[in-house]
Amino acid sequence: MLQFASSLIFALLLASTLFFELPTPSSAADRSSALPRTGQRPQKPSTSAAQRGATATGKTAEPSGAGRIPAPPGSSGTTASGKLAETSGWQEAFDAGAAAKLAGRYPEAERLLKRAVELAEPFGENDRRLADSRLLLGGVYLRTSRLQEAEDLYKKVLPVYEKSDGPESTMVGILLDNLAQVYDAQGNLAEGEKLHNQSLAILEKTLGPNSVDFAMNLANLSGVYHRQRKYDKAEELLKRAISIEEKLPGAEKHLATSLDNLASVYYEQDRLADAEPIRRRALGIYERALGPDHHETGICLNNLAALCARQGKFGEAASLYDRAAQVLTKSLGPDSPEVRSLMKNRDFARVLEQQAQGKPDQAQTKPPSGQRKP
Repeated sequence: MLQFASSLIFALLLASTLFFELPTPSSAADRSSALPRTGQRPQKPSTSAAQRGATATGKTAEPSGAGRIPAPPGSSGTTASGKLAETSGWQEAFDAGAAAKLAGRYPEAERLLKRAVELAEPFGENDRRLADSRLLLGGVYLRTSRLQEAEDLYKKVLPVYEKSDGPESTMVGILLDNLAQVYDAQGNLAEGEKLHNQSLAILEKTLGPNSVDFAMNLANLSGVYHRQRKYDKAEELLKRAISIEEKLPGAEKHLATSLDNLASVYYEQDRLADAEPIRRRALGIYERALGPDHHETGICLNNLAALCARQGKFGEAASLYDRAAQVLTKSLGPDSPEVRSLMKNRDFARVLEQQAQGKPDQAQTKPPSGQRKP
């Protein structure tokens, strides 16, 4: 009995230092999939699937042919002119890329949106079709931690939206928040905080303090305070965001993100009993709103696994890590750092479970490497 207790204490000590969460996707990164929020589109192509297919759960109706790359401009025989063919080809790539992005199929989304950018480039640097395509592609890069590429695209399109919609417009507010998230992830928290607050001021004027976009920005600003370990401020902002999102139809996905981030704030403070029910609620919402195989569901599965491991629930942690790895392999690829860390954490959780039960080790007990904190 004494030997079992010692093994359990050793396992719990290891778990408290080795199992880290993955960063929960920020709410605003996906807002580029719902262009435009204000209805402002001076150069308006036909309505995209991302705009026309929104449902109460935040899912998007996937257009037919979503997996196809459109033919080069002017090659289609179904249009009356080359310009119409170019617009049609761009629209198909844009719609399909937006649907793939919203579904969390990021490799497919990147391929299609790069094609949309290529097809939109002949329209000119100030054309909204090119800006919209770059904005969605920037969201894919932000989701997959390709931060410099995301920053470059956001900076390219910001002047376009400032000119077409106005410097105090909703679109500019949303884009500033997305750019702020890039700075947050790069560790430039001062610049990130500045842009988050600038974005909040714009959206409070254009949409109001009870809108889903305003709530999402509150949640994203909380991430700055979380990284600075100002947990009281982070918790306050997240609770504000949650109180807004709980009342709004169609905000389920964003509510889940705010809940998961609040659980992360508690996790960092070792308030594990407070974090667990919130994170389980977030996971349930993700699974209902986005599906069990969505990228964001996979992130939440990983984070719940880390929480279980910290509490000594190593068997459940290993099972959750396994599910998370299956989901994130689809969205990020099997060789991504996140997936490799998940697999190592899963294997190590199994080792700790055996040690806690007093069983002989059946696997290498070297701690996993490559973990990273949010």
